Amino acid sequence: MSFSKIERLQVVKELYDKHYRAICYFALNLIQDKAVAEDVAMDTFLSLLNQAEKLNQEIATKSLLYSIAHNKCIDYIRKQSSKNNYARCIEFDQESELPYVNEMIMASVMQAIYEEIEQLPEQRKNIFKAIFLDGKSTTTISNELNISRQTVLNQKSAAVHTIRQKLSKAGIKELSLSVIILLAIVN
Repeated sequence: MSFSKIERLQVVKELYDKHYRAICYFALNLIQDKAVAEDVAMDTFLSLLNQAEKLNQEIATKSLLYSIAHNKCIDYIRKQSSKNNYARCIEFDQESELPYVNEMIMASVMQAIYEEIEQLPEQRKNIFKAIFLDGKSTTTISNELNISRQTVLNQKSAAVHTIRQKLSKAGIKELSLSVIILLAIVN
């Protein structure tokens, strides 16, 4: 399938909007450096832009994104001067694909959580983010929003319930509050 330059840019932008956070999370788990992981994610999409012939199927494209990100992470680790980092890279290359698959799954789950957070009603979303991402107290939020503490607690509870329910419908079952918070905080 042949794409014009504008079509390639549009397709890659759509993929970027949909998968950037998940690719960042995936890279972060391999590299352990947020800034480098963000660079790897950006480089992944730039590389994809140059591989337009592979942009024809969503599933294949998603696999390609993770494969490119994985290879860029390995390249980054190899470029590090430390023997420990290089040894880690060799060890990672020689391990089975299971860790790679696990990281892809976790990145997808995290992406689903962020999508569900963004779908919450505005006040509920803001309260959820303030509590779990910004670490604000219930009292602080109630004062900032000029609402009761109980309303904050109710909104928090409703947000967690909604996220769990929607993720369960999407096939992600029995996700505890602590896992939702951990995944939300990581990025």
